[in-house]
Amino acid sequence: MKTNIKKYAIAIALFFSINASNAQAGFSGGLMGGLSMGAVEINDLDQAFSNNIKGDLYGFEAGLYAKFMLDPFYIKPMALYNFRSGSVDYNDASNNSQHSDITLHKLEIPVLLGLHLVGPLNIEAGPVYNYLISVTDRYNSQTVDVGRNGLGYRFGANLELGGLTLGLSYQGAAYTSGSGNASFYEPYKVVLGLGIRLGGAGDEE
Repeated sequence: MKTNIKKYAIAIALFFSINASNAQAGFSGGLMGGLSMGAVEINDLDQAFSNNIKGDLYGFEAGLYAKFMLDPFYIKPMALYNFRSGSVDYNDASNNSQHSDITLHKLEIPVLLGLHLVGPLNIEAGPVYNYLISVTDRYNSQTVDVGRNGLGYRFGANLELGGLTLGLSYQGAAYTSGSGNASFYEPYKVVLGLGIRLGGAGDEE
């Protein structure tokens, strides 16, 4: 797992450094962060559970973004670290209600296609690659293993106000379960985000 994380980190660093060094008038980049809330669900469990594990999590995301202008469109790849925690409910094999805490750490790489509408308003949407760095795997003394790689989507709207971007996004993801693993889902996640432009297009506006 550590080897995979290092590969992703190197690829992300090269991506942003190469594009930053070749920044033209149609390029900008900066920092992105936000507060998030949403649901998680774990399905395809063994006989130690009589239903699915479900709950709501709250947390934050933070990372980098790049933006390539193709007026009135743009392409915006991002590399984000996401942390969330909360609680989940489920029933054991005897159908008794159980309650557990859960935390997750993950890497997200959205690649969004955006459209400038009017004034500072933009809309954007696109696919998201998700990698679970770690997630709680003990519930009622039972171990639950889930797939680490997931694909999802993200869409939303934002306002660009000078060097700041205020946005609201909706996201979902499903993770590849693999042999012997339970199925992990994020049915929805809502993110209230803030971006800070550090350089590129718009510096002279």
